[in-house]
Amino acid sequence: MRLNEMRQNLRNITLGAALTSVLVAAPAMAASTVADFDTAGTAYSLREWNSAGDNPPVIMNDAAHTEIGDYLQLIPEVGNERNTVAFDRTALGLYQTITVDYDFRITNTTGTPADGLGMSLLSTANYGTTGDGANFAQHSAPAKSLNIGIDDYNNNYGPTETNNNHVEIGYNGQPDRAVSGPLSFNLTSGDWHHAQATFEYTTNGTAVTLVITPDAYGTPGAPVTVFNRAVIAGALPYEARIAFGSGTGGSDATHDIDNVNAVFDTNGKGFNFAPDFSAASASQFEFVNTGAGSTGLVTSGSTFLQVTSNDLSQGGSAWLKEKQSVKHGFVTEFDFEFPNISPDGFNGSLGADGMSFMIQDNGLTGYNPGRAGATGSVAIELDSFSNSEPSAALLAIRKDGTRLVTVNLDATSLNIDNLSDSGVHSVRVEYVDGLMDVYFDGLLLINDQAVDLSDVADASGEAYVGFVANTGGEGEEHNVLNWSFASAVSVPEPSTFALLGLAGLGLIRRRRDLA
Repeated sequence: MRLNEMRQNLRNITLGAALTSVLVAAPAMAASTVADFDTAGTAYSLREWNSAGDNPPVIMNDAAHTEIGDYLQLIPEVGNERNTVAFDRTALGLYQTITVDYDFRITNTTGTPADGLGMSLLSTANYGTTGDGANFAQHSAPAKSLNIGIDDYNNNYGPTETNNNHVEIGYNGQPDRAVSGPLSFNLTSGDWHHAQATFEYTTNGTAVTLVITPDAYGTPGAPVTVFNRAVIAGALPYEARIAFGSGTGGSDATHDIDNVNAVFDTNGKGFNFAPDFSAASASQFEFVNTGAGSTGLVTSGSTFLQVTSNDLSQGGSAWLKEKQSVKHGFVTEFDFEFPNISPDGFNGSLGADGMSFMIQDNGLTGYNPGRAGATGSVAIELDSFSNSEPSAALLAIRKDGTRLVTVNLDATSLNIDNLSDSGVHSVRVEYVDGLMDVYFDGLLLINDQAVDLSDVADASGEAYVGFVANTGGEGEEHNVLNWSFASAVSVPEPSTFALLGLAGLGLIRRRRDLA
């Protein structure tokens, strides 16, 4: 059905304030994935994985429910099948909160239903921004991806699976990071149920809340809180797109979905300048340049942040004026390049000096400490000039100007001996429980480095974030092509009673993964 009609119909359901809030409260669709299968929505790819095209996903119509209309039959009541639908990426970069609403129906007419339905935040780093994505269902979490599995078959997987009417949360190949007890309603009743899943970045992972409203378009039951902020430790923010997967085995059931609406929200805990800085305004930044060069937003095809031009002997800094929460955890990603080596340098073919992503609480106006930083700062340094160092491609973490750890990129599998004019590179920084990880071009090169931010942030745990770069007797541009940042919120551990909710909770496993 059309999503606008669905929202209005849901408003008309008289279930009391609690149900109404579950079904219609949603943030504005600044970045959304939408599909009602009646009208054009987000582009998607369908895939039948187990056979030669005889039982693919198909669009069907439910004439008995005007709220549904056309829907996607993901898998028919046929055994030994595995089908998926993967939506194209609609939200670039990192987001603090992702909320996914969808309707689902599971129907069995032969006796024993199987196997279930998975909804995944599919990692674009692992499965691309478009195309088929991963082969998964309810009990298989794709690599580096979160998955909610609606499980309608008991495989007797030890203490984590003891019934055929439960839900599980998986991450990165581990399907049972959290498992509910048996639900108070029948998942395979043949009714349309409405699910709302919320994924919220917290201090050491992702807090997942799942609420299901049984028989949403028939005789709706009270909403069931299946999970209430169940923390999946180690599942830190990543760029994702939405996908659904379903499977059958020796037993089977029809698995249908409709009215998919996924909202990606920075939620006031971070920002997102992706795919470039075209959505940014110069008024959001404090630009400082000491020298004859320039610092600011530049549009040339795309819009990027130029921390320095390639003029010699300059220092540039670009600070976001709004402080960000850093002390309790954050993840940031950016792409950069150091092009256009200055021909006016002593050598004329060497670039210099490099750039740092920096965190500090020393102020904004005129603050330009150089890429090494100063007292009260933490810097992720990208050094492009060798001052009697192993190479002109060094990655380091500095605290108060002093290097805590240094990696020579030429001594890694990347074999980069000079960052100048070496193309576009990506950096990801994760800060969890006082430990910092740094990825460069997708490789984890600094792992679990202890970094104390208590004297870098203010009393509320916030600090200024930005970029600082320098040139010297040699020069180059220092450009940041895109930048996203997500801050953790402090989510208290739910009590056992709160986790049990109306559905019951079987088991939560906690561990920290390297993303």
